[in-house]
Amino acid sequence: MIILAFDTCLGAVSAAVSVRGRVTSRFELCPTGHAERLMPVVEAALADAGTAFADIQRIAVTLGPGGFTGLRVGITAARAFGLALGVPVVGLSSLEVLARGAAESIGATRLIAAAPAGRAGVYAQLFEAHPFVVLGPPRLIAPGEPVPEFADATAIGPGAALLAGCAANIDIGPEDLQPDAAILARLAAVLPVLDMVRPIYLRAADAKPQIGKGLARAVDSRQT
Repeated sequence: MIILAFDTCLGAVSAAVSVRGRVTSRFELCPTGHAERLMPVVEAALADAGTAFADIQRIAVTLGPGGFTGLRVGITAARAFGLALGVPVVGLSSLEVLARGAAESIGATRLIAAAPAGRAGVYAQLFEAHPFVVLGPPRLIAPGEPVPEFADATAIGPGAALLAGCAANIDIGPEDLQPDAAILARLAAVLPVLDMVRPIYLRAADAKPQIGKGLARAVDSRQT
């Protein structure tokens, strides 16, 4: 199977191509400009793998949580690629991809993958590292919110320091880690196919409807 995987959720853009289990990837730190960088990174990964876009048999994408714009870029591209190629799309939490990458390189028993959520909040998800087990869904943690279940775990990722004070004995691990599409590409063949490719949103939209301030509907005064 030939798989194209990509991530645009947090502070990087990455793409990976798996050709019968052999993974070729490109990774760029990218705090902004995900929309501009995604296609060049995808094209570079395809070229490195010696594969044409038309050869792709499955699309894999990180579903969030993450920055609103970057998250939408990835989700929209996955939907468009899947439709254009007529191939299935699979996905995984950006925090799980982040944690799986960290589990390969650090010796912690329990990991909290963490990313900034704005307003001093943090997106976080808890995992057992060895063997890798998902211990809970992605969550939005408010500043200072007690999270006792995170005790004695190691927080990693760009939101790790924001968890300080939320639980006892949280260790702060590497904060410069980002999700990497190469990790997702290795898992994509066994992930369930998504009927609908939906982002993982943990925060309600900031925009609010202006109740009572809409324009009045015109009334047709003609007699019937």
